[in-house]
Amino acid sequence: MREGVAQQLVLAAAGLDAIGEKSWTAVDDTPLQRSRTRRRFEKRVRKANAKEKRELQAALAELTQPALAYKAAVEVYRRYGAEAGRV
Repeated sequence: MREGVAQQLVLAAAGLDAIGEKSWTAVDDTPLQRSRTRRRFEKRVRKANAKEKRELQAALAELTQPALAYKAAVEVYRRYGAEAGRV
């Protein structure tokens, strides 16, 4: 058996990817791609946080009229419960 082939077998057994003599890389060094499901979940979370932030900003903007501010705060609290930010 040639020496190059033997090196490739040893590297394959050790978990290394032997493409070329100078470009041997460890398999664990490559970044893992996030799954499509995870990316979609993160997008939904970002959108929900942005929506909540917009609603809270609208409630704060209406603080000049106390009756409207109370109504907006009650609506946000009803939707998000105790997890809503302070208004």
